[in-house]
Amino acid sequence: MTRADELAANLKKKLAEVRRQGEERMAQRLANRLGLSYLDAGKAPVSLDAVAMVPEETAKAAGLAVIQKHMKRVVVAAVDPSREEAKRVLEDLKKKGYEVKVFVASLSGIQHVWEQYQHVAKKKATSITGKVVVTSSEKERLFQQFHSLPDVTKAIADLGFTKLDTSSLLNIVVLGALATRASDIHLEAGEDVSKLRYRVDGILYDIFDQFPKKHYRALISRIKLLSELKINVTTEPQDGRFAVVLPEKEIDMRVSVIPSEFGETVVMRILDPDSINLGLEDLGLREDNLRIVKSAIERP
Repeated sequence: MTRADELAANLKKKLAEVRRQGEERMAQRLANRLGLSYLDAGKAPVSLDAVAMVPEETAKAAGLAVIQKHMKRVVVAAVDPSREEAKRVLEDLKKKGYEVKVFVASLSGIQHVWEQYQHVAKKKATSITGKVVVTSSEKERLFQQFHSLPDVTKAIADLGFTKLDTSSLLNIVVLGALATRASDIHLEAGEDVSKLRYRVDGILYDIFDQFPKKHYRALISRIKLLSELKINVTTEPQDGRFAVVLPEKEIDMRVSVIPSEFGETVVMRILDPDSINLGLEDLGLREDNLRIVKSAIERP
């Protein structure tokens, strides 16, 4: 950078600072006129959860941003709270039961807050995007049916593959895995037929190996839809998640879709919150080893 370029850059920076200071003074004067407090929004701490309370387009049209949220109290920075668009947003927050504290801020300060919407979008993308809701009666019926891995095999075979409901098939696949305490579900594409396997205690077990190609693809598409993955992308790996909602709890399913020679292979990791609540007796130790472990724990 030449000396001239450096001087030009410094001048530009100083002019921008002068403009910003002018904006802040105008915001202070407006706050005094409206009987409200002034806030330098560009320096204020901002909560992403608060920013996300108002859609980006709505916030920009109203010239405001929600910057803090605590319980039922929110802090809003607005260019001009007396504008009709701003009044509507503030009234909507109050109707939702929030106690609203309004500050007047400059447009440049609020624009600084609006930049956080790019992070809000990323945060939303990481949240669970789809749910499989299982009723109490359906859970009870299937859990009573699945006492062992062969029971799951029989249940899938008994479905038939003429007029099969893909949602029902997915429910059997998932609830069969939960009932048999599987940690992972593997769906593997084959040349003519495809395979379902469960990982139980670290070992992969074949469950069903006669999925017709048409129904296998429909099942994969259903899983991708729930996980908000791209249906038309079949040659690149994709990761997502969905939730299985049981009457008493919600289970997170982490999904990985991987292209393979004959189609897409799917691995679903089951993150059951109850699976970590295991006693020593549940670890599968032999009685003599269990006594040794207990003895070691009880030593002073």
